[in-house]
Amino acid sequence: MSFRVFNAFRHAGVPLLLGGLAASSLGCWLPNPINPSIVPTYPSIIKSPSTIPPSVTPSPGSGQYSDPGIEILGGSLTTTITDANGAKLKGAWVRLYGLTMATTTVDSSGQGVLGPLAVGTGYRAIVGADGYATVQLDQIEIKKRGDTPRSASLSPEAVLSGHVMAGGGGVEGAVVSDGLNSATTDSAGAFELHGVTGGQVTLTAAKTRFQTATRAVTVSGKGAGNLDLTLAAATPVVYFDTSVAPGVDLAKLQGMRTQLTAAGWEVVAQPPTREGVWVLVSPSVDIPNALAERITSFVAQGGKLIIFGEWGGYGHFRNPSTNSLAHAVGLHFNPDLVRDPGNGGTPEWLHITSFQTAAPAMRGISGLKLYESCSLFGLPPMTKWAQTSSTGYRVQDNAVAGAQPVVMAGPYKGGKAVAIADASGFSDDDTDGNGTPNLKEANNSELIGQLFNW
Repeated sequence: MSFRVFNAFRHAGVPLLLGGLAASSLGCWLPNPINPSIVPTYPSIIKSPSTIPPSVTPSPGSGQYSDPGIEILGGSLTTTITDANGAKLKGAWVRLYGLTMATTTVDSSGQGVLGPLAVGTGYRAIVGADGYATVQLDQIEIKKRGDTPRSASLSPEAVLSGHVMAGGGGVEGAVVSDGLNSATTDSAGAFELHGVTGGQVTLTAAKTRFQTATRAVTVSGKGAGNLDLTLAAATPVVYFDTSVAPGVDLAKLQGMRTQLTAAGWEVVAQPPTREGVWVLVSPSVDIPNALAERITSFVAQGGKLIIFGEWGGYGHFRNPSTNSLAHAVGLHFNPDLVRDPGNGGTPEWLHITSFQTAAPAMRGISGLKLYESCSLFGLPPMTKWAQTSSTGYRVQDNAVAGAQPVVMAGPYKGGKAVAIADASGFSDDDTDGNGTPNLKEANNSELIGQLFNW
């Protein structure tokens, strides 16, 4: 049985950087612990190796990360999954959201074990299996040095299918949800929603530039087809939230805002209520629970959340602050610094050329130019949209070699969430001094346009 565990703070075994401040050519703040033998802590001359130091052995890349001490003090979650007759469901999956984000597949004993996990309350788990209805387990508490047992009995699923239409044609990329499961429409607007429980269900269909549509359905047996939903056009709105990012100067994002305005977007000064895009650029202070719940609810009801992260620099980005929200939608920003020595001696500039071209937002994108990036992780259905080359690696105690995700996205309940591992690459700064704003490098600007419309 294998598992992947991600935590919002720092990696086990990485020493605390007591100096607290370090700077790159952007004047970046480094709140995250970086091994001082790899990244010197001199304020004005941060140098990073262009190859993995020979003394550092890359870890297997299994994704087993936790806070220092969690192995001793942290708890675990054991989930027992059966069908309605009590038979063990080998191959069922468990996805955990909370302080620690994790996923596992149930073994032959019918159990899935996740740990070590950060001690705390408010965890929730989504449990499912092929051919079975999805179940959510709420109010899970992880106790110090203890195991939390939970169980779930899964019933056969119902499958709902149909089309999302607008103006007489199908809408590609709309999210259809029953409030827990999600499906994304294909190029013809068709969807097939799995994991649905029988009974009264309210379907939603949402996409930017449209008003969210709903339809009440009575589900019985194996499900129903021909469930069409029609969307009405709406003015797209975008909100740049600086309440948790006081270190970000929106003037440096004017190019992005101008591009969106020219494409018909309305940049608003107040958070959107249901439709629209909520943008966080390099969060650096704790996100209040009430705000995190508001944003999560906004996405669940059909909105889109886009978070621009960093490696610990631009706008004083902090992983714990960002992940307190990102974990709620299944995304995680690693506290690391990504390098790619395959880029001709400039490993701090990540020339991204590996893309998931099947994603509509990545069509025509042949290159991105990011600077000083972190790496990302996401629980399914979040997927990797852009990665470094196979020569990429993460600068830290246990360097992980290989392709590193830098753009991840996917549906969350009725809406969508996007994580981008670099913020400065989409600013008006001219970091490399070549006379071209970072936003206009490679296909950075094209990605912004397509992500917002996706």
